[in-house]
Amino acid sequence: MGNNVSTRHHLVPESWLKGFADAGQLCVRRRDRAQDITMAVSDATVVGKFYSNPRPSEGEDGQEVEAYLATEVEGPAAGALRDIHEGRWPLNPKAELALRKLLAHQLVRTRSFRALGKHIEKHALPVAAALETAPLVAERLGKASLSEQELHQLTEFYRKNPPEIEELLNPRRDLTHQLKAADRLEGTLASWNLTLLRAERDRPLLLLPDIGAVVRQADGSYSSLPPVLPERAELFAALAPHLLLIATLRTDGTATGVLQTKRAAQANRGAVGLCHDAVIRRPGQQWPKGMRLQPAYPGLLDPAVTYGVGPEAANEAETAPRQLNDSALAAIVEKLNR
Repeated sequence: MGNNVSTRHHLVPESWLKGFADAGQLCVRRRDRAQDITMAVSDATVVGKFYSNPRPSEGEDGQEVEAYLATEVEGPAAGALRDIHEGRWPLNPKAELALRKLLAHQLVRTRSFRALGKHIEKHALPVAAALETAPLVAERLGKASLSEQELHQLTEFYRKNPPEIEELLNPRRDLTHQLKAADRLEGTLASWNLTLLRAERDRPLLLLPDIGAVVRQADGSYSSLPPVLPERAELFAALAPHLLLIATLRTDGTATGVLQTKRAAQANRGAVGLCHDAVIRRPGQQWPKGMRLQPAYPGLLDPAVTYGVGPEAANEAETAPRQLNDSALAAIVEKLNR
């Protein structure tokens, strides 16, 4: 790879964004602004160095993840999206695989997923530090082990006085978590049913969140909490203002249907609820009545922590790391883990 590789990284591929564009322009509404702005496709959902390797090898540009996404995910999926926009559905098997891969990566190539990882890490590290030092503390107290209350107190100590272990953590962990999660999700989505709904007379009904796809829980709610794709959930992907792709576990294969306003409203609620920063629509398209974009991204709740070690926990700890299905992606993950 040459040094001319761009470090302006799209979180939603340009080929996807173009489905909402008019003459290369998009209408964007941000959480922290009351008015809409017009933005070029080339500038929308761009974050600098989002996929960059923070510590590239000598002589490398650190853009191996961006290159993988461009050649192995976005490139093949662009043809699938073009086929859908031009009315070809179901897709041929190769294009369908490319679309499923795109959906899997889209669920995790977002600032929301990265923020979730940081949130988990923030709460997991004090617990790990407490469990690691608990035997030493118990020995100093003249006890065989600490009680659950004492473990909680030790955890709170490390929460207020974080251990200096940043240098011990892999600085590329955000990227490896993203890639490994995408590989796992691709395997999950391989057997899910894909349904494409088209609005009558191509009526523009849909909004596009800056995370691309959203997941509707079985109870009808929207949440960014794990698991990223629960078994009883529905994945909504607005591919154009009049085209909604829905993935579900209920049946295998593909289907078609008419996009009703109720279904569009469900997808739009997910778009305004789970977007990280902004919602996109086609210029001239009306904002849905009654749909409100909150000024701030919803916060994540602190997890409840309980302590216990038993046979199940021990066996889980000894389980070998899962092998990735995508050999090209596995090679990148191995490199990032060095």
